[in-house]
Amino acid sequence: MIKTLAEKLLENIRKSKVRRIAILTHPNADPDAIGSAVATKYFLEHSLDNVSVKIFSSSLSALSKKMVEDFNVDISLDLEELLEFDCAILVDMNDIKASYPDVNVKVFAIIDHHQIPMYVIKNTDAILIHELSPSTCEIVYKMLKKFKIDPPKEIYFMLLIGILFDTKQLSLASCETLKIVAEITEKGVNYRDAINYLRHVPDISERMAKLKALTRSKIKRVGDYIIVFTHVSSFHGLISSMLVSLGADVAITGGVTDGNKIVISARSTRSFYESTGISLAELMSEIGKLIGGAGGGHPTAAGANGYGNKSDLMEILKVSVRMIEERIKSR
Repeated sequence: MIKTLAEKLLENIRKSKVRRIAILTHPNADPDAIGSAVATKYFLEHSLDNVSVKIFSSSLSALSKKMVEDFNVDISLDLEELLEFDCAILVDMNDIKASYPDVNVKVFAIIDHHQIPMYVIKNTDAILIHELSPSTCEIVYKMLKKFKIDPPKEIYFMLLIGILFDTKQLSLASCETLKIVAEITEKGVNYRDAINYLRHVPDISERMAKLKALTRSKIKRVGDYIIVFTHVSSFHGLISSMLVSLGADVAITGGVTDGNKIVISARSTRSFYESTGISLAELMSEIGKLIGGAGGGHPTAAGANGYGNKSDLMEILKVSVRMIEERIKSR
């Protein structure tokens, strides 16, 4: 299936005679986004003639900044530069309007492992190279393998870092994930080096954000479940994950950026999802609409973007908690 869809993508690009292709990934791009974007760029450049490919994001996580510097990744954080490109391929992101509501570019394909919202499927003619796999890096690895494209060792290393990051060092891995990791190490990539690469030391801004989030946290118990919400200006996904690791069943972190843009990140334990059936992807899709934007993601890790001020943010965080509470009680 992946090979057929990738062949269709290449065929469409050739027929359209596009020459400049943008690879666009989500804000605060993580190692899975960077690894899969770099590998997708290599795939396109070695499958098509006379094309120029560039990677874009609005921002990078701390670990991704290190990857970009260490591996000399050519990535632009200037989204206005997208206007110079003929089309975009979304990688590790399934809805351009959810992440970049002000960006207007023709989307040729979506390569992603998140649950794709139904309204995206209905309203796009983009090719969906999609699997509900633990990471996008796995999808792109399979594309390379099926086309017998053998990238440099450093790209395999970045793919492995992305897989390890999104699977929480294989704790969320599938059987297929483990096979892919074994195949990558057989290419000469050192598994221990990849594990060590993920052990970055948080800088002072990250440490401050975590501590502020803890002091602002509100806790609500609903039956046997603990729901926590808080607000900070950055590191939203990281902080929600931290709160879950500290004992929350569900954690929701929000912030206001650029004066009027609301960003929300939600995380839950796997046991919460399995016992309640409450999908954060569905919840964040609804929340995104309420704040004039969009949302989505995985059942246990999702986010939403929209518009509003700090007062609006605090209200929508409370609404999110009430919606979870109502769904727990209605089971």
